[in-house]
Amino acid sequence: MARPRVLAALLLGCACVVNQVTAIDLSHRHTLSGMHSMTGMETSGVAGEPEIRWGTNTTHIEVELAYPTLGWLALGISPNGGMDQSDVLFGYVDDATREVIVQDRYIVATDMSRVNPKLDSQQDWAMVSGSQNKSHTTIRAVRKLRTCDPEDRPFGTGTLKMIYSYNPNDPPTKEGRPQKHTERGSAAINFLQPPSKSDNQATEPIVQWVNATIGDYILNGDKTEYICRLIKLPNFPQKLHAITTYPVIDPRTEEFVHHIVVFTCMNPLPATADTSGPFECGEKNNGQAKAMSMCSTMVGLWTVGGQPSHYPPEAGLPFTQDLSGTYFLIQMHYNNPLGKKGLSDNSGLAYSLTDKLRKYDVGTLATGIVNVDPIFTIPPNLDEFRMTAQCSDKCTSSLPTPINIFGVNIHMHTRGTGF
Repeated sequence: MARPRVLAALLLGCACVVNQVTAIDLSHRHTLSGMHSMTGMETSGVAGEPEIRWGTNTTHIEVELAYPTLGWLALGISPNGGMDQSDVLFGYVDDATREVIVQDRYIVATDMSRVNPKLDSQQDWAMVSGSQNKSHTTIRAVRKLRTCDPEDRPFGTGTLKMIYSYNPNDPPTKEGRPQKHTERGSAAINFLQPPSKSDNQATEPIVQWVNATIGDYILNGDKTEYICRLIKLPNFPQKLHAITTYPVIDPRTEEFVHHIVVFTCMNPLPATADTSGPFECGEKNNGQAKAMSMCSTMVGLWTVGGQPSHYPPEAGLPFTQDLSGTYFLIQMHYNNPLGKKGLSDNSGLAYSLTDKLRKYDVGTLATGIVNVDPIFTIPPNLDEFRMTAQCSDKCTSSLPTPINIFGVNIHMHTRGTGF
C-alpha cells in the first residue's frame, strides 16, 4: 500500500518544475475595504481604498496591488484570517532610489505584540512592474500557483482567507523587519473562479444605500450563536432598484461569521417587539417570537466564501414606497468552535439603490423537502452519504411563468463535501 503514496509524492514534486511565464491578463478586480465596511466589493475602484487585480493561467498567478499609501504594502494568504503563518506578498517603491522592491515573506506571530514578517529563504514572487504617484503605490508581481515552498500557501480552488495591510513609510531596511501597519483588514477571495458576466456591468447612478448590520454584537463564547436584529428602513419617496447586494464582513470577527440572512417584515410589528438592538433568534425567545414570525420574505443571503450579488443588467431588487418605515430582520450565524468571547461584530449586508429602474423585479424562492430525520443522522463507516431534497409539482405548478433563475446558493456545514 505504500507504493501509491510514494508515486503521488513524486508526481507532486514534478508539478513544481519551473515554467516559462508569459504575460497574464488581469481579468479580475477586487476592492478591499477597512474595518466595519464592505470587504469584497467588486467595483471599478473606490478612492482611498486598496484595490487588487489579478489573472491566472494553468501554472501562475499575476497580481497587481494599488494601495493608498506612499510606503509599504502587503497582501497575504492566511490559514484562518489571522496573521500567524500567513504567506505574504510585500512591496514598496524606495523613496531614495526609486527602486521597486517585491518580497516573499512569511509571518510568525506568537501574539499581537510579537509579529515577525520574515523574509522567505526561497523568494517566489517576481516583480513585473511598480509605480508611485502622489497618493498611491502600485506593485505588480507574478508567482507559481503552487511553489512547493513550505513557507508558501497555494492558490488553489475555493475561497482563500486574505489579509492586507500598509504603512505610509518605507521599511527602515530592505531585509529587516518593517514597522507596524497603520491600516489592516481581511477578505475572502476565490482567485481561480472565472469572472462573472454580470460583474461590473452596472452603469446606473447609486442614489441611496441601505445597510443592514447586526449593530456591534458582543460574542458570548457559545460554539454556535444565532443572533437577530430588527432594523427600521428609511423612507423611499419612489420605487428604487437594488442592483448589487454587498457582504459587510467585520474583519474583527470574520472567522466566526458563518451566514447572514435578511428578511422583510410585515407591517406593523407587535407593540412588544424590541427594536433597540441584537437579540437571540428562535422560538425560545418568547418576547420576540411573534415579531420574528412576521419576517419571512428573504431579500438577502450570504454564506462563507460568498461574493457580492450583482443582479442581471435587466433586473433589480425592488425597494418600493410601501417599505418606508417598515423593518428588516437580519439573522447572523456565528460558528465559534474555540468559544472565544468578548469580540464585537458589526457584519451584515448593504444594498446599492438606483432610481433608473430596470425592466424586471428580482425575487427569492426557498423550496424543497429534506428527506432525512430532523437530527440528520449519518451512519458510521460509510464512504459516502447522500441527502436528497425534492419539491412537489403541486407547488411548482402554481408558480407564475416564466421564471428566469440567475443565481443559486448552496450551503453546507462541517460534513459536506460535494453537490
